[in-house]
Amino acid sequence: MFWWHSRPRFQFSSHQWNAIIVVACPRASAYFRRQEEMKISGGGDFIQPCSALMAISPWDSVKLIGIIIFFTQYENGEENGTEIVWTANRNNYVNMDSELVQASDGSLALRDERGRRHVWGTDAAGENAALFLLDSGNLQLKDQKRIEWQSFDHPTDTLLQGQNLSASMKLISAASALDLSEGPYSLEMEVTSMVLSWRSEQVYWRRVAMQEKALILTGKGRIYARLEPGGYLAMYQTESALVDMFPLDTYRQNVSLRRLKMESDGNLRSYYWRPPRWEIDFEAVQSSCELPSFCGAYGVCTAGNPNPNCTRLCVGKFMPAPFQNGSAATLGCPPGGSSLNFCRGWKGGVARIPGMDFPYRQFARFLSVASETECQELCVDNCSCAAAFYHNYSNRCYQVPAPLEMTLVQVGTQEKVALLKLIQVKKEHERDSSLHSRVLWTLLVLFSTAIGAVAVVVCGFVLFIKISKRRCADKDNVIEMSQKFIGGLPGLSLP
Repeated sequence: MFWWHSRPRFQFSSHQWNAIIVVACPRASAYFRRQEEMKISGGGDFIQPCSALMAISPWDSVKLIGIIIFFTQYENGEENGTEIVWTANRNNYVNMDSELVQASDGSLALRDERGRRHVWGTDAAGENAALFLLDSGNLQLKDQKRIEWQSFDHPTDTLLQGQNLSASMKLISAASALDLSEGPYSLEMEVTSMVLSWRSEQVYWRRVAMQEKALILTGKGRIYARLEPGGYLAMYQTESALVDMFPLDTYRQNVSLRRLKMESDGNLRSYYWRPPRWEIDFEAVQSSCELPSFCGAYGVCTAGNPNPNCTRLCVGKFMPAPFQNGSAATLGCPPGGSSLNFCRGWKGGVARIPGMDFPYRQFARFLSVASETECQELCVDNCSCAAAFYHNYSNRCYQVPAPLEMTLVQVGTQEKVALLKLIQVKKEHERDSSLHSRVLWTLLVLFSTAIGAVAVVVCGFVLFIKISKRRCADKDNVIEMSQKFIGGLPGLSLP
């Protein structure tokens, strides 16, 4: 049961955007949709069956409850192009005992466990505040035409047409196609550019403002980005200062709707709506092998047409990991897990693999060295280094910190060499033998300890008997001497 307290007021001017207030697939859902399709239940809530959401693959096997905005267009009674563009509580979905509360000050709050835990909310908005879902896809909380809160100020992984991305915002990818919570990739604004970063640390794509129409001036504020209806991605310092204009493939074409998405694989893609589907008109990273972890940790990516090929890299005594081919990233072969530590008495070796490079190298720091041997020694002596990549033609040495979670890229030249630190991991039969030896050793130690304990007890008992006999003899002597002493005193005698 989903509870309403002071049920929020909703007004819709959108004909293609839908706001789901509750999603609980594959069960029934209570959510708000386009005005002409609202059905009012006996309790006053708007009810629609969850079957309308089955086009959002793979939600038929996932139970989610939250506040979500998604796009759907109808044609011949069927939904096409269903796409989630905003989620309020993406990292903290709630259960069916939750409640959406509108307080007397107009603020909204999503609470779990019958109101005991605050999950999501807005600031005060006024007692006459109501929610509006605009045709732009923007969900606004307004009081007397004044915007108190809007979803456009809190993007998740998607930037819609006409929506700003400021320096205080990020587009953060989903963890995977099955998990809508925050992932490791993000689109962020810098002083003179927009960048894609991995785990908010490593930049792997950058678009620098060309400043052809206007210069970026100190003291005039930070730049921001916007996806424009004309088919270009723009960067502004002010509304009158266009500092960069990056045309998309559909530049100046008659397109009704656009969106820019930070994908779960780490790529940034722009889409336009061409019924009955979304089409791509921009892709930031042209080759999937240049994405930080397309094939998973210690995976090897080989460029191919049309799709790249992912293989495992298992060298030395690396422990094999499950390898799965999928539409998203595949798993590589991490040596014994992702929690490798080379700083605690590491005694492994180094695997030399020619013809290997790594993604984002044009954004990575490097050291100038005299030889490959020097590059290897620098990594070996640095316990935070998991691997080094040596470019022979430029004598550049790139160090990659642990844990190594990126994908390696196979290249056509032997001038690039990967130097991977190894940790010895025993094979299955070796682990079984080692376990058997440890069990026998443990039993031997326990048996010896038990024998020693028995010996100590026996010796202690014998010693106790001897001491007791000696104490008894001493006591008899004391009594005898006491009798003699007391008996010798005038007027005293012992019975």
